Amino acid sequence: MANICIRMNALNSSGRVCDLSGRGIKGLNPGSFKGLPRLREINLDGNELEFLPLGVFNNLPNLKTLSLKNNNLIELPQDIFKGLDNLESLNLHDNNLIELPENIFNDLQNLELIYLGDNNLTRLPIGIFTRSKKSRKDRHT
Repeated sequence: MANICIRMNALNSSGRVCDLSGRGIKGLNPGSFKGLPRLREINLDGNELEFLPLGVFNNLPNLKTLSLKNNNLIELPQDIFKGLDNLESLNLHDNNLIELPENIFNDLQNLELIYLGDNNLTRLPIGIFTRSKKSRKDRHT
């Protein structure tokens, strides 16, 4: 079965951007982005995602931007971003996140921007960004 970017005709001609914004997507599966090693950007803004399964972002070594803005995410698995070594920008703005696992960003050594505003976060775990050397959090944007 083809990955979601091909099935939904969301992959640009270079194979580097998958724009799935506003498609009414309610769920993803591990392997949804299988076979896209050149992918640099995934846009899942404005869908109806409540949960992300572990492994959904596996085998995306060149991914630099991941946007999950304006969904219904309540929680994220501890290792959801594991293996996204080149991720520079992560947008989780305008979801329903209540808390984040303590080590969720540990593998994101190149993370520079993270958007967490308009969630239900009341606190962040101490040291949540200490392993992400480059990141600076933005709770307002």
